[in-house]
Amino acid sequence: MKKAIYLRILQLKYEWKSTVLWLLFPFIATVVIYQSLLSFVDDSKIPIGVVLEDDSSYALEVMERLEQVEYLDVRPMKKSEALRLLEQHELDSVFVIRRKYEENIKLGRKKIVEAYASNRSYAYEAVREIVSSVVMEQALRSKTVHDIEQLLQDYGSKALFDEQAIETKVQERQLEADLIQIPFSFFEMEHESMEKQPFISAWVIWASFTVLSTFFLFDWLVKDRQAFARLRWSLSIISYKYYALWLFAIYFVLFFVIDLLALMLFAYELSIWTIAMLCLFRLTLNAYVFIVASLSKNTLTYYILSILFTLLFALTSGGIVPIRDSGVVHQILSTVHPLYALLKLEIPIIGMLLCSIFFLLYGRLRNA
Repeated sequence: MKKAIYLRILQLKYEWKSTVLWLLFPFIATVVIYQSLLSFVDDSKIPIGVVLEDDSSYALEVMERLEQVEYLDVRPMKKSEALRLLEQHELDSVFVIRRKYEENIKLGRKKIVEAYASNRSYAYEAVREIVSSVVMEQALRSKTVHDIEQLLQDYGSKALFDEQAIETKVQERQLEADLIQIPFSFFEMEHESMEKQPFISAWVIWASFTVLSTFFLFDWLVKDRQAFARLRWSLSIISYKYYALWLFAIYFVLFFVIDLLALMLFAYELSIWTIAMLCLFRLTLNAYVFIVASLSKNTLTYYILSILFTLLFALTSGGIVPIRDSGVVHQILSTVHPLYALLKLEIPIIGMLLCSIFFLLYGRLRNA
């Protein structure tokens, strides 16, 4: 083992810059791409027009509630301008808070909000439900105030009636209950929090780039089998096979430590099971890379295969292009695909078995 490490250190004197670069590459790429996606989320809000024909507190409340929705870009404007922009598809939809809005709410009248959409409106239904929920809350609040006023009047305690205080108290109870929520997402993403999140997580980005990094850091397997290196192995006291297997084990430990750091940095679920799946992911991925490198005849072929396999792993991982968690495709990928298995927290049992068979056969080969 010491001799294998010593030989590798001698080579790193000339390759340490590229080694450090590829070790840090997944972290740098993840931060840059994730921040870019966050900026994209900020810039990709859905524009809707809101026309306020009434300046009452109820009308302003509808406006404020819409502005609190993170995926909406609420633009107050005149009705004529809003409809013109809607026709030009510069607005997703338009909502008009009609005159005497608060008065009509308290009188229990309907059709107090006008809604307009085009054939390209994809957030209209979600926004309409939000507006409807606010109108319902205001109507219930107004009715509650009216019922309390009627009760006090029936019992001769009209002097105790304070409309503002009662309405404030009812509004507080409604906010505590928060019974109606209208989430809006792409790719059927689950909403565990209301924070802005890109549709691709930092963990998925890092995992995809660490595949490419692993491939490029294992290029020594190809380089050390080239014609100019064979003379060195014929004069060395250790065989190439011994050297390769020991470095495989050392690289596994090094990569796994870096993987644990990434696990903590990118705030993924930290548990014993997750760490165990991360360990299996690293073992299976390194084994796949070792096999590809062992079968490659030259570095150019190996680098091309590295990029192709990285794209294949990333696009079929389920983190970028959604894949159902059921069916034959899921069963196959979860057992042979290290990246897919990591993201789904499953064991790539067939992939591990195939790699074990390869290493058993590799151990029986003659020394290079």
